[in-house]
Amino acid sequence: MGLLNDNEQAAAAAATKGTVLPAGSYLGHITGVEKWKNGTSLLWKFKVAQGQDMAGREVWSWTPLSEKGIFRTKERFAQLGIPLDADEDQIEGLPVQVTVAVEINPANNEPRNQVTAMAPYTGDDLPPDPVANPDADIDAAFGTGLGALTEDEEDGLL
Repeated sequence: MGLLNDNEQAAAAAATKGTVLPAGSYLGHITGVEKWKNGTSLLWKFKVAQGQDMAGREVWSWTPLSEKGIFRTKERFAQLGIPLDADEDQIEGLPVQVTVAVEINPANNEPRNQVTAMAPYTGDDLPPDPVANPDADIDAAFGTGLGALTEDEEDGLL
């Protein structure tokens, strides 16, 4: 008999490829928070920062807004030091450390990530999220000190 059952083997194999992150802690940015499923929960989106294994990958986490579960949403806001009256602009881009596990989704028997902890990150500056700054790759390659073109110069390029 093998050490891992079929589901555990599938989760372990998928943890190094595809969209499932290997279990562990990752640094990154919150890339979005939105109401989900008719407003019954908040969907938290997190992207692994550049310079790490699995950079650019995203994980999601949900916190309930129902009367029974809203305390979890309140805990998440408190963990991250975010006031309850914050809007998306105050949350998106925040540097965080997220811990994920790999589990089997009971609906389809496929591996998935489960966010087990999220905390603010206060260490060295993380590279900017390219989604939040789509010109980051261009700026990194060509620099930002080139100066702007005049309208006549732009017209001459067209």
